[in-house]
Amino acid sequence: MASVPLLCNICPKEPEFSDISHLLTHVASKGHLFQHHEAQIRGRQDATIRGKLATYDRWHERYHIGKLLSDRRIAKETKDASSRKPSGTAKPSAAASTKTAKPRKRRATTTAKQRVCALAP
Repeated sequence: MASVPLLCNICPKEPEFSDISHLLTHVASKGHLFQHHEAQIRGRQDATIRGKLATYDRWHERYHIGKLLSDRRIAKETKDASSRKPSGTAKPSAAASTKTAKPRKRRATTTAKQRVCALAP
């Protein structure tokens, strides 16, 4: 696979990125996904936007951006799962405890009128 161009041509500022990690973070962001969706909608009526979207889609396909995002997510989930494995010295969590927590008692609240009446002689 050739070197991935580190830019996004469908976002308004057309950002360039220093490395693939920053590019993938951007492509997975809500802001980018919103712009992509907007381009799909506006591209139905605007040939310029339709051209940018086609260029983006070719870039996405050519450089296997979807696979890179998928690989990144799998690696992150694997890392998160391995960091959650209990070590032999960890205390059991509160949820694993055999005791059940008692519900907290709520204090009765007083209204402003009750406070004024209590202060009156």
